[in-house]
Amino acid sequence: MKIFSGQSADAAWRQAAHALIGRHGTSEIGSRGGATVELTHATIQVHDPRARWVASRTPAMNVAFAIAEVVQILSGTDDVAFLAHWFPGYGRYVGGGKRAAGAYGARLREQFGFDQLDRAARALKANSETRQIVLSIWNAVDDLPRSTGAPRSADIPCNVLSCLRVIDGRLHWLQTCRSNDIFRGLPHNLVQFTYLQEVMAGWIGVDVGAYTHVVSSLHAYEPALEEFVVARTKPALPQAIDIRLPFREANAAWRRLDRLARELVARPKKQTARITAKKVAADLGPLESLFWILTAEDARRRGWHEESMSAAEACADQALRFMWKRWLRRMSSLAVKAVP
Repeated sequence: MKIFSGQSADAAWRQAAHALIGRHGTSEIGSRGGATVELTHATIQVHDPRARWVASRTPAMNVAFAIAEVVQILSGTDDVAFLAHWFPGYGRYVGGGKRAAGAYGARLREQFGFDQLDRAARALKANSETRQIVLSIWNAVDDLPRSTGAPRSADIPCNVLSCLRVIDGRLHWLQTCRSNDIFRGLPHNLVQFTYLQEVMAGWIGVDVGAYTHVVSSLHAYEPALEEFVVARTKPALPQAIDIRLPFREANAAWRRLDRLARELVARPKKQTARITAKKVAADLGPLESLFWILTAEDARRRGWHEESMSAAEACADQALRFMWKRWLRRMSSLAVKAVP
């Protein structure tokens, strides 16, 4: 087993990426997606889960899409159109239908007829010493391959379960993943589940502990080794805002954020450009910065430059603004290259 450990997600990710790119301890295998370079049973340890953004990946991450994924997980929904607004290519990764069969939020909040996140929070609140908190994303009925070896669905979840422990007043999170793409999947998973970790910590009134991500197959597709690179120097990311909120306040704020995000998606394509009033996000508390990045990206996609810049400036979370600026530089570079 390979262990990659760092204070931040970026530091740990850099180690893993260099191992794959340099083919240190890797295997070369085939898959339905093409030839891959693989590390078997790899572990990513992040000591500060709030330092969740992988800034060393070049091209830069789509930060608004990553935020939208978290919003959808916490809303418990599985509609493809919502995420496709932030990443138009999303549908091809989940089978091309209107619903994503492996959507993490629907799996966690509805799959077995009850809300696993809610149950886990109540159990940890009542007994912080319990070692029985396991969140199940995998469902053998729907996900285990057919006896022929053929997949049962075009969207089988990569992350399969989470183990939660409270130790010395901190919530530690162990995430188990069957398969992870080092460039496309892992950076987003680190964002998704460290946000869930911080949300849950707020629900039960503790701080965040370490985040550990264990992967059966951590890999890179051969073409991606040419498409993606690791930044030569480690970016110095600013400190992220603490988003922990008590259970009721958190649920109200995340529901409000989900509603506002879906209103952005539903706006007519030919709508006249307009700057969003600051009061719209006033009741989001520490989630306000997430809304402003979503608003900035929505405006950018509509060609509303002034509106996009105004929304980005309203974002108080310096880590989010740092990642947004990296994404904006990437998009601006593509736009310049497209000019004849």
